[in-house]
Amino acid sequence: MTATITLVLGLLVATIFFASLATRLRVPYAILLVLGGALLGFFPGLPEVDLNPDLILFLFLPPLV
Repeated sequence: MTATITLVLGLLVATIFFASLATRLRVPYAILLVLGGALLGFFPGLPEVDLNPDLILFLFLPPLV
């Protein structure tokens, strides 16, 4: 349980860091968030996240459309 909380807080800190860096560099924050997420995916030791495709279809896709 504490590992999950630590992971979520760490990802939140990384998101805040990349968003503030995007503001300072005057680039759209979405670009740096995608690049930052891709870089975080290469770090060893981070747990693999499995998401159910139905969850993505019903939770994440409608706000994008």
